[in-house]
Amino acid sequence: MQKMLYRSLFLFCLSTSVLAQGNWIAGVGAGATFLNVDNNHFVSSGTGWPNDKYHNTSVDATGLLVLNGGYQWARDSAWLPFYSLAVSYTYGFPAKVKGKVSQYSLPEFTNYNYQYKIQTQTFLAQIKVDLYQWRSLMPFLLAGAGVSLNNASNYAEQAVPGVTPRINPGFQGQTSTYFSYVLGAGLDYIVQKNIWVSLTYEYSNLGRAQTGPGENTGILTDTNYAADNLKTNVRSNSVFLSMTYLFDPVA
Repeated sequence: MQKMLYRSLFLFCLSTSVLAQGNWIAGVGAGATFLNVDNNHFVSSGTGWPNDKYHNTSVDATGLLVLNGGYQWARDSAWLPFYSLAVSYTYGFPAKVKGKVSQYSLPEFTNYNYQYKIQTQTFLAQIKVDLYQWRSLMPFLLAGAGVSLNNASNYAEQAVPGVTPRINPGFQGQTSTYFSYVLGAGLDYIVQKNIWVSLTYEYSNLGRAQTGPGENTGILTDTNYAADNLKTNVRSNSVFLSMTYLFDPVA
């Protein structure tokens, strides 16, 4: 997938270089994103004991902001009327992951509820192609590749009623960088020659988010969380509205 996206970007640059008309563009957008994470993670519960099972049960939806800028080429045709190549920055606000801890991976020992936050930032190179122009409306497809900075932090847990709280594993916050890619589709609307409004859906594979190591509680509990962390693969489905400004738009 990574090689295919980079090859597409290269071929796009070659093909659009022969087009005669074009202009610089800049855009801003906002919307909502829905993260998907792995269901289960396992952490050592001490020497000789089965691992504890951390089961993610839900992830809160959150907002996102999008900034982008690049260059757009125009063709004198109703089919494939516009192409663009841009760089994009997306900031996803922290999303709360919630779950349950089953000690020793036994359902009858599901003794704790936990939560932590995942926050993402992506930097991508993107190709966008408008497929057909009908008056001021144009459906489009897009694809992009780059890097994602994923932060996992603010781990907290609470014992269920009737269970004595344990010493908190204390998983620390950590930011990790991973290759990411995005595929999307949407609808452009030409408000004026130099102002477009777009509704966009994007599927993103953001790599992995992981906390830092936990606390060394071995002296008190015979469990050392300093060698463990929580980690999960992160994907997202996002919907947002954006406005694009065209500098010196072509006729």
